[in-house]
Amino acid sequence: METIRQASSSVMSEQRNVKGIIINLLALVLGITLTFTAGLMIADSTSALYLVVVTSGVVVAIIFAIKLIGGSRQLVYTPTGSQAKEVSLFFKTSEIDKLTQAIVESDHTRLDHLVSSNNSGIRLDVIMSKDGQFSACQIMRYVPYCYEPASAVYHVSSNFCSTLIKLSKSI
Repeated sequence: METIRQASSSVMSEQRNVKGIIINLLALVLGITLTFTAGLMIADSTSALYLVVVTSGVVVAIIFAIKLIGGSRQLVYTPTGSQAKEVSLFFKTSEIDKLTQAIVESDHTRLDHLVSSNNSGIRLDVIMSKDGQFSACQIMRYVPYCYEPASAVYHVSSNFCSTLIKLSKSI
């Protein structure tokens, strides 16, 4: 059975986030500038202030260099160009039938009665575009060391997915 990412690969793509790249680049430049200006501005290289400023500059430069190399990516719904949000919710294993029924019937009122749990065997993956044109979810079951699909990918209403995303923020 295919996962939600595989099923939506024809309409979803990962693209570089230009805003994230610019922010990482500016922070990298700030870290490098902080390191070198500390050497020029503080004459006593043995002072605590010098060590703190240089160390801070090096740490900031290293962190944002790693973030820049790793890339800043975002999931995008290709037909509209809208950014998509991906969320995972966790539920108790005993709730799988109720969860499946709520998804099949697209009844978001039933979601309030489900018991969510961080240490559980059921994960609900949700992908929704910001413009609401695309929304899908899939139930995954924990099999030792990984999650495997326990259901097909359901394409549901954007209201249902937005309720799921609100639910994820309240956990």
